[in-house]
Amino acid sequence: MLASMERRDALRVLLVEDDEQDMVIVRHCLKAVKTPYVLDWVDTYEQGCAALESDDYDACLTDFRLGKNNGLELVKQAAQHEWRSPVILMTGMNSRDIEVQSIKSGADDFLMKDEISGPLLDRTIRLSIERHRDKMALRESEERYRMLAEISSAALHNIGNVLNSVGTACYTLKSSLVTANRSNKLNRLARLIRENAEEPAFLIRDQRGQLLPTYLEQLSQTNTLQRNIHLGEVQQMERALELATTVVRGQQTVFKNPGRDQNFCLFDAVQAALDVRAASLANDHIRVRKNDCGVYVVADRIMVTHILINLIKNAIEAMKLVDAARRTLTLTSRVISEARAEISVQDTGVGISEENFKKLFTRGFTTKTHGNGVGLHFCRQAAEFLGGELIAESEGEGKGACFRLIFPKDLVVQ
Repeated sequence: MLASMERRDALRVLLVEDDEQDMVIVRHCLKAVKTPYVLDWVDTYEQGCAALESDDYDACLTDFRLGKNNGLELVKQAAQHEWRSPVILMTGMNSRDIEVQSIKSGADDFLMKDEISGPLLDRTIRLSIERHRDKMALRESEERYRMLAEISSAALHNIGNVLNSVGTACYTLKSSLVTANRSNKLNRLARLIRENAEEPAFLIRDQRGQLLPTYLEQLSQTNTLQRNIHLGEVQQMERALELATTVVRGQQTVFKNPGRDQNFCLFDAVQAALDVRAASLANDHIRVRKNDCGVYVVADRIMVTHILINLIKNAIEAMKLVDAARRTLTLTSRVISEARAEISVQDTGVGISEENFKKLFTRGFTTKTHGNGVGLHFCRQAAEFLGGELIAESEGEGKGACFRLIFPKDLVVQ
């Protein structure tokens, strides 16, 4: 059952109540106040959950008794899934225990039915909406700083790998210089030539002189070989230091001007995210393909980069479990239908099962041994905060996955 009381420019409220008489009382109270309301009524717990999941309501009023279920269960569901609407629990039982339980379960407020009046209900709803918005903003801020910490951790890990590589190259170079000991050989050769400088026939008649050209040729070959080895070690250190510079540049890009909408090329955010994950991509032998169509948007660049860093990290982990020859990460920016824009992150990893696909963006869900289940949940929330959407696609297990970050028309620079 779904019944509505509608007004224009109104706060939309969901009432979950199995008693029609109580519904009529609530409706009367809301009609009596100046604040305009739209009241939608459902009379079962299941309908209440389905309606709240749509995130179409500014607030929810729920009765404590709902057939075989109760309002506390609805409150817990709303808190667990982080639905947008604040939930206010109402009951006809004068019980301090129920009030305490409701607040502990995540209810935004608690009302006794026999005390309800228009002004009280109006004030409770409006204050609950404000408190809930503040709570969600705080949670979003916490997620944001958690992601910043994760980005910093990834960068430090990458730089650590670089320093290990440089250390190994330095050790190899030092060991080669110490053990080669060519300076002693050259000193002996110079002394031999100096001692026989007055003997023109030394190179012809003396056995040592006869060996001298061959010895010089072998020494030259050894020097050339050692030079190439040393040059290779120096080049390895140069590449490692270049990678460290790249990681630091990626960090600087991510943290520059946070929280501000900017006109920027989507692929600049892609490159910054790749820079942060550069060492992991190299260590896991993942080929990267980039298709840049030169799309520009006006959005929060740091948040876009956060999303991409997380999606690239997930793609890397998904491809660790497949043969190295199959590991390819493809990143594409383009304009799609209705003048919208998208960045797609496509991997050739383990794919997503039908069962996991349904829970993919649920907070706390993870298939990783050491995962916390907040990454993709944050990514979708961040995408929606930007005014866009995040879509996952996979043909099933073993067939890779593709995540599409889509920007609406009004954010795309034409």
